[in-house]
Amino acid sequence: MNSRDNILQLALTNNALEKFIVGEPPYFQKGKTDNEEPQNVMGAFDQLVVRHWRETHDARFASQFVAAQLSALATCPDANRAMYMVSDWLWYYRFCLTKTSVTSWEARILCRPTPRFRQAQS
Repeated sequence: MNSRDNILQLALTNNALEKFIVGEPPYFQKGKTDNEEPQNVMGAFDQLVVRHWRETHDARFASQFVAAQLSALATCPDANRAMYMVSDWLWYYRFCLTKTSVTSWEARILCRPTPRFRQAQS
């Protein structure tokens, strides 16, 4: 996959990660499914998100991804789509934690509380 076909990289470059999360064009990961979904979460996660973590080891990515999910929930004109897609991302991520497709390094990066989260708990 070359860089111009990598819609996650395009979304990160254009500061449009929330559009990638909800699958707004052009940030849509195509996939073969029986259901019409706004975003092919499984394909996007397996082919783009995990690959990005493995190649960059970018510790900021997890917090960016969560912030983009919150932004999608707050700003997406179609609130039902945003809720559906964010819950799908969370469900699939949780599913992957129980499988071997996510390494322990990736799980630690995503499960580590951010300073903002720690501050809110105090």
